[in-house]
Parts: sequence; C-alpha cells; structure tokens
Amino acid sequence: MEGRLETGRLPPPPGSSFFSFGLSIRSSCAPDSQYYRLPAPMNTNQTVPLGQINRAFSPPNYELLSEERDPRMPGQDPASTIINVHSYEPHPKDFLVWSVFNTLYMNFCCLGFFALVFSVKARDRKVVGDLDGARSYGSTAKCLNIFALIFSLLVIILLIVLLAMGILAVTV
Repeated sequence: MEGRLETGRLPPPPGSSFFSFGLSIRSSCAPDSQYYRLPAPMNTNQTVPLGQINRAFSPPNYELLSEERDPRMPGQDPASTIINVHSYEPHPKDFLVWSVFNTLYMNFCCLGFFALVFSVKARDRKVVGDLDGARSYGSTAKCLNIFALIFSLLVIILLIVLLAMGILAVTV
C-alpha cells in the first residue's frame, strides 16, 4: 500500500482539531477521509508506504560553524579536542580544635600555645587562598600538637609512677 504526498490545503479529517495548513499524506487505497499529517518542509514528489512515514523525513540540516566562531586558538589542529581536568586536592587542615585542647589542658612548655598560633596562621592562609602556606603552617601546628601531647602524657605518667612508688608523697 503506497501513499502519495500532496501539498496544499487539504480538509482535516472529520472530528480532528488539526489546522488546515502543511503537508498531508493521502492513501491511494484508502477512502478520501483518511489523512496523515506530516510536518513541512518535505520532498513533495516522494512516494512512501504508509508504514514507512517516519523514514520519509530527510535528516535535519545542521548549520556548519565557520572558522571565525571556532573557540580553538590559532595554530591548533582542528581535529584535536582539549579537555581541562582540574585535580581535586583537599583543603589543608589547620588542627585548630586540637591546638585549643592542648593549650587548655596539655600545655607543656607552651607547646600547645605555639601550636594554637600556627593553627590560626594556617587558617588565615587558607582563607586568603594560599594553600601551600596553609599546608606549611598546618604541618607545623600538627608537629607541635604531637610533641605537646607526648610530653604532657609523659609528665602525667611520670607523676603517677612516682606517686605509686612512694617517692613523691601528697599530704592533705
């Protein structure tokens, strides 16, 4: 069964709310009241089987970009593709909470206070955008926090041992 494409103003099918402009297919074997609407533009001399309506459409005309609108830099190969990949680096840590804890509770020889100072400097560098400086100050704050924690724990353990041995006595 084949249909012939016709242009012009054809009456819409009965009970249909289609507009009367555009292209329609009228089947040569079907009664005159059967119409199939096709969007314009289309080759009007083309004969299509009714089951092949979708294949009758020509592919869309894509606009080719001119060389002036090409985003590539001059001298680059037009067949190459440039992909910018940004590596994700986590923000440097400033160890501020640990420094505050060491300053308040385990401030052996003021190491906790110095760790707090370097933690604040690391946070300032991070806010400014100097990630290398923030990493450096954060690393220093971490080392000072570790030393403050170890030395303070050693002092506490030494005091407990001296109390247990009776070398150090507490009088009430």
